[in-house]
Parts: sequence; structure tokens; C-alpha cells
Amino acid sequence: NGEYVIFLDGDDTIVLGCLVALNNILINKCIDILKFNWRHVQKHSQIENDSCCIVSHKVRSYDMSITRDAISVFKNFAVGGLLACGACYRTTLIKTIRFRTMTNGEDVLFGTEVICKASSFVLDTDMICYNYLDRMGSAVNTKNLRHLYGVIDTATSVFDVVKNWNNYFAVKGYLFRKMRTLLL
Repeated sequence: NGEYVIFLDGDDTIVLGCLVALNNILINKCIDILKFNWRHVQKHSQIENDSCCIVSHKVRSYDMSITRDAISVFKNFAVGGLLACGACYRTTLIKTIRFRTMTNGEDVLFGTEVICKASSFVLDTDMICYNYLDRMGSAVNTKNLRHLYGVIDTATSVFDVVKNWNNYFAVKGYLFRKMRTLLL
């Protein structure tokens, strides 16, 4: 019922104090996506005395109705740069997303689709709000035939989402290069 959603994997953690810090940025603003930083941790003991890490707020806002801003956000964050767990999302935006059942790559597809549907995107490069537990079974550490099939499925789904975006022709070349990198 809240205005914003943060996704959290079951074995990861939110940094202490980050919800208050995020709320202070989001309060009374019309922001669809607030992207924050995250860090890899090897084990939860590394984060026992954790608190929201903010050096200084270098917040950059993008108006997704401006083609230049939309293309910049797409090239920097779509197709793997924005994962579900790396940002705070407006609930009304989330309700427009078509969630698909996939072997892997759902984060990549989700991040790309929300970028294509967002009207505003804010990047806070200095705030670390998410601790990603890097373990052997993590998707980033799994490279096998099943993973390859998942990557192909993801690439096809990403293309299906982006080809309907009003900025598709401006990012088409970039998208194909990025897809080729994913498949190699």
C-alpha cells in the first residue's frame, strides 16, 4: 500500500538507516525510480555494524520525457545496469510491469522495462543501501548451458520490451551491441 517499493533478495540485507535516507529524498517529489548503490559482501558478518553510507549527496535527476535524458539513462542502466534490487520504485510504475517467469535474467528484463516506462529517474551515486551476498549459487557466479538459455530468453524479452519504446530507434544500435555482449 506504500508509495514506493524496494525489492530485497532473501539472502541480502538493506543497510541500516537507508529507508530514512531514501524517504528524505523521495518525500513530496514525483520520482519514478531512485537508483542507489549497493555492494558485494562475502558473508553477513561483514555488515554487522552497518549504517547507511553517504559521503555527499551527488543526486542527478533525469526527465525521461526528454529524449537526451531517456537515452542517457537507457545506455547507462538498461540491460543489466539497473537490477530490481538496486533502486526504489514508485508503486504506480511497478503496477505497469508485466512480470515474466524466467530461469534467470528477470532482473535485467525488469530494469530495462521500468526504464522504458518511467517518467523520472534519479541517481544517487553516493548512497549505499543494499548489501548483496555474493555466494557460489548466485546467478552472477553460475555459468552453464541453462544459464546460456536464460540469457537468450532474457535478450529476446528485452528486445520485445524496448522495440515498443518511443526511443527505440535512438538506442537500437546500442541495444544490439549490448545483446551481443551478453551472448558472448
